[in-house]
Amino acid sequence: MSVRKSILLRSSSLVLLGDQIIILLSFLFSFFILGSLTSRTALGNSPLLACLAIHAFWAITAYLLFAQNKKITRFYGASDYLQMLLVIAGFHVLSYATAQIVFSANPLPLIGLYTVSCLIACILVKICRLLIVRAKSVVGGQTAGQGARRVLIYGTGQLGVALKRAIGTDNGAGIEVVGFLDNDQNNTNRFIEGVKVFDLACNAAELVERHNVTDIIITVHNNNNATVVKKFSAIPKHTVCIREITSAKALLSPHFDINNFSAIDINKLVNRAPIELYNEHVEETLQGKRVLVTGAAGSIGSEIVRKLAEHKASLIICVDFAESALYDIQQEVLGCFADVKFEFVLADIRDEDIMYNLLGQFKPHFMYHAASYKHVPLMEQFPWHALQTNVFATWRLVKMAVHFKVEKFVFVSTDKAVKPNSIMGATKRLAEIIIQAYSAGGFATCFAITRFGNVLGSNGSVVPLFRKQIEKGGPVTVTHPEMTRYFMTIAEACQLVLEASVMAEGGEILLPMLI
Repeated sequence: MSVRKSILLRSSSLVLLGDQIIILLSFLFSFFILGSLTSRTALGNSPLLACLAIHAFWAITAYLLFAQNKKITRFYGASDYLQMLLVIAGFHVLSYATAQIVFSANPLPLIGLYTVSCLIACILVKICRLLIVRAKSVVGGQTAGQGARRVLIYGTGQLGVALKRAIGTDNGAGIEVVGFLDNDQNNTNRFIEGVKVFDLACNAAELVERHNVTDIIITVHNNNNATVVKKFSAIPKHTVCIREITSAKALLSPHFDINNFSAIDINKLVNRAPIELYNEHVEETLQGKRVLVTGAAGSIGSEIVRKLAEHKASLIICVDFAESALYDIQQEVLGCFADVKFEFVLADIRDEDIMYNLLGQFKPHFMYHAASYKHVPLMEQFPWHALQTNVFATWRLVKMAVHFKVEKFVFVSTDKAVKPNSIMGATKRLAEIIIQAYSAGGFATCFAITRFGNVLGSNGSVVPLFRKQIEKGGPVTVTHPEMTRYFMTIAEACQLVLEASVMAEGGEILLPMLI
C-alpha cells in the first residue's frame, strides 16, 4: 500500500512540475513576443521576476485547489479538458489582477500579455496530455503482441466509444480495437478516435480475413443483432466470438475483461418480434389461485413460476428433485415477489405417497406438469427411467388431480411425441394418450396438452449444444443438412402453457402458431 501511494505521489508531483514549467515558459514566451512586437518591454517598468512569482503562486494554488495534478492522464475526457482550460484561464485573470494591484503606480500597459500566455499555456498543456495518452496507447498495443485479440465493436454510440476507450487504457490486456461496425451511412467510412467505422453491409468474410478479427462486441440492442450474428457466425474458416455489453457497469469493473461480457442473447437469434399470446384474461384467471408446478426449477418450470407470481397467484407450490436449482429459484422469487406465498418442495414426482400428501394438503386449483426426462440419447440408454418418470409418474399425477378435483391440469409435452422414433418421444406420447383418455372420462378436471419444439436456451434443447460446439471451433453436428428446426423463446413457451390453462376445454393438444 505504501509503495502504491508513493508512486501516485510521484506521478502527481511530476504532473504538477511539468505543467508549471509549461505555464511559466508560456508566460516568458509571451513576454518576449510582445516585447519584440512593441519594441519595448511588455511589463514596462514592472519587475519581470516579481510578475513571474505572482503568476507561479496563482498557478500552483489553482492546480492544487482543483486537483488538476491528481487526475489520471490516460482517462482524460471532455469534462476534464474543459475544467483544465477554465482553471488556466482563471489563474491568469487572478495573476493579472494581482499584478495590477501590486504595480498600481506603474500599471501594466499590455493586457494582451496575459491573454497570449493563457492561450499558449492551454494549447501546450492539452497537447502534452494528448501525447501522453497516445504514447500509452502505442505502448499498450506493442505489449499486446502478435497474439492480441482483435475486436470489432458494433455500435458507434456512447457505450461503444466508452468500450473502445476502456480497451485502449487497459495496457497489456492483449486486446486491439480494429474498427467499429455501423449501419448508419452518415458514420461509415469515417473515423472515431483514429479507428475506422465499417459498414455493416460489407462483406463479412473479407472484413474478418483482412483484419484477423477474433471478437465482435455488440453495444447496440435492437433487431439488427440477429443480422450481425448471422453474418459473422456463418464464416466457416474463422471462429468469431460474439459478445454483448448491456450497460456501462461492465466497464466500471475493477477487473475489466471482455471475457466477462455476456455471450450474445440467444433469444435474439429468432430475428423477429416476441409473440404475445395473452393479455389480461390470463391474469384474471390465475389471480388468487393455488397452483402446483412440477419441474419448477427447470427452464420452462421456473419461467412458469415467475409468471404465476406476476399474475398474483395466492399460493405457488414449486416441486423439483434438483436441490441446487430449486434453491436458486427459491432465492430469486422470494426476493422479487414478497407479496406472493410460495411453498418449495424437494421431492421426486415418482414418489406417490409424497405427491398424494402434497395435493391433499394444498388442494391446488391448477397443476402445471413440466417435470420429465427429456435428453434423447440418455433415455435411449436408460429407457426404464424414462418410463417411470414420463409415463407412470404422469399417470399417477393425473389420477391424483382427478381425485382432488383439480380444475385444470396442463401437461408440457414435446414435438418429439409426433410419430415418435425415440424412447423419450414415445414416453411423452404415451403420457399424452393417458391424459386424453382421462379427459374423455367425464371427470371434473380439465386436461390440456401443450407441444413445442426447440426452446431457445432451455435445458435439453439443441441450442446450448450448438453454442458449445461453435465456441470450440466446430464442427456443428446436425441431424440432416436439409432439416428444418423451429424455435421459440422460453417466454413464448411459458405463455403457451399459461394460455392453455385458460382456453382449454378438455383434451386438446395445443401448439404455437409462430407466424
